[in-house]
Amino acid sequence: MPHQFVGTVKINGTTAPDGTVVTATIDGVETATAIVTGGNYQLKIRAAQGLPDPTGKTIKFTVDGQNANESQLFQAGGGTELNLTVTLVPPDVGAKDWFPNWSPFLSQTPPSPGNGPKLSGVAPNTAYPRQLVSLKGETAGTRVVWDVGSSREADVSPVAPITKDYFQIPAGASPGVHKVAIRNSSGTSNAVKVTVLAPSGDFPAPRIEDVVLRLQPSGKWILMLTAANLDADATVTVDSTQADSALISGLPISYMK
Repeated sequence: MPHQFVGTVKINGTTAPDGTVVTATIDGVETATAIVTGGNYQLKIRAAQGLPDPTGKTIKFTVDGQNANESQLFQAGGGTELNLTVTLVPPDVGAKDWFPNWSPFLSQTPPSPGNGPKLSGVAPNTAYPRQLVSLKGETAGTRVVWDVGSSREADVSPVAPITKDYFQIPAGASPGVHKVAIRNSSGTSNAVKVTVLAPSGDFPAPRIEDVVLRLQPSGKWILMLTAANLDADATVTVDSTQADSALISGLPISYMK
């Protein structure tokens, strides 16, 4: 059973800015990531093939690569509110003389992508091969780059895009953490991390991995499915009745008709 962590993120007592990346590790292996929004994060740890078994292990966290002060022993099922804090220490030798402009956020800020588009996140950021995920950012007129900056870099933009905001995890993606970016004629965006889980079940048959109910401000309940091996012509049924308010891997039903 997965375990969900939620909470606030603060760096030297100041709320972490939107876009800050929180990473959970087990035995030094990255197992899940989350993007800070409004000073909060949310991520889910689960036992999955290709990743360390979390049972009885201590989950450690980093915030934009810096170790958080908090950790938590994994417990199957349920959730934990765990507020993360990072205490950055300035250079201890001649700091005032040699680093007069030192800032606690200096090492937290990712390299500037220049004039390229901005990518704020991928949802969900833990997925299976062939799973459809959504992009958050300045996606208009961009291409999706998988394993950006590595020798395995590849364009994974759909040949006939369903929308500009979605792409499919490559079928051959290896388990572990991969970097995704978007690119246009102006340049390449910042990279966002996506954790790929090992395929399970009868590949390539579709498979539901998780089900979440969310209450919308309008008072309506939305059913969201995290699924693998799912193509764009998929349909969802609830008690044999086709759903009209479900989201599959962030892809609205209206795009599947």
